[in-house]
This record gives sequence, structure tokens and C-alpha cells, in this order.
Amino acid sequence: MIERFREFFTEQMAYLMIEEGIVTDAGALLLKYLNYGRDDLVGLHENEIFYMLSGASYELKPGENMKSYLLFTKDKAAIFFNIQLYTSNTKNQKLFIMQKVENLNTCHDLGTIHQLKSNSPFGMAVFSVPDIILLNANQSWLNRLDPP
Repeated sequence: MIERFREFFTEQMAYLMIEEGIVTDAGALLLKYLNYGRDDLVGLHENEIFYMLSGASYELKPGENMKSYLLFTKDKAAIFFNIQLYTSNTKNQKLFIMQKVENLNTCHDLGTIHQLKSNSPFGMAVFSVPDIILLNANQSWLNRLDPP
């Protein structure tokens, strides 16, 4: 039974396993979503992988509710994920369970938008609808504009 559960979990869950600060495993589903191979992620330090995937460090704490993060695929497409962190009490292990947000209307955490605007190396701007008034932008986006 345990082996069947382990097989289901590793094949059907989007996850990252980190031991002693180093990525030791990545779920097949996460690799599929992000278009990375296992060898691209395994062996990276946890800070390095989160910076690579999100442009920032993670702010999750064990036992907290899921937090929404914007992660970038290998080809720089953006995907929203809800991420939950679990830790081992006896070993220095972390398990990040990631659920892809299929419908952005279910993602109510505006902290994700703030994270994207603040930490993205790509230009990011927020406009009002329907009048298209610039409400906020990061410096990367502003640098692309012609001077007034």
C-alpha cells in the first residue's frame, strides 16, 4: 500500500523535495508544468531554485496556509501556483506541494501581483479597466518607455 501511494504521489503531484537545502526530487507534474527536466532542478540550492522560478525568494513557513506564487516556465511563460510547505521534525527536509491555479478568479491573494511587480526582471504594469489608466508599474517596465 505504501509503495502504491508513493508511486501515485510521485507521478500525480507537483512537488519539490529539499534536503539540507538542496533539491533532491521534483514531481513529474511540476516538471511538465514548468517545462524543465529533472536534471535542471535536482542539485540546486533552495534559494537558487526559487529565484530561478519566481525571481524572488520564498516567504513560506511550515504550517501556514497556502500562498500564491507566480512561477516562470523554462520558456518564460508565467503560471500561478498555490504552494504549501511541509517540514520534517527529525530531518532537515522540506516538501513544497504546488497546485496550479487553473482559474485566476480563484486566486484572491493580491500579494502575488505585488510579488510579480516588485521582483520580476520583466516589465510589469497594472492598468485600470476599461479606461486603460496606468495605476502602477515596476522600474523595468518604465525603463522601456520613451522619455516624456
